Amino acid sequence: GQSYNRAKQLLEKNIDKLHVMADALIKYETIESAQIDNIMEGQEPGPPAGWGDDDKGPDAPAPEAPDAEQAAGQEADGPLDAAVDGPTEPA
Repeated sequence: GQSYNRAKQLLEKNIDKLHVMADALIKYETIESAQIDNIMEGQEPGPPAGWGDDDKGPDAPAPEAPDAEQAAGQEADGPLDAAVDGPTEPA
């Protein structure tokens, strides 16, 4: 219908912006309204606010996984572990 044609027309007219938005989503996994405003104004979007503040950006080193022996000998660390492992006997 008419709504479909209008949506298709808008997407075709703004296909370059659609691709910039898709690239930003792939790079940052999320985009904010300021980035969308930049895209719609024909500018490149920067990273979202706070991107990289926690050092978990795309270039951050991967956390080290514990080896199998260490992981097997670990005690419950918190409520989730206790819930999964079941209640522990009092000492």
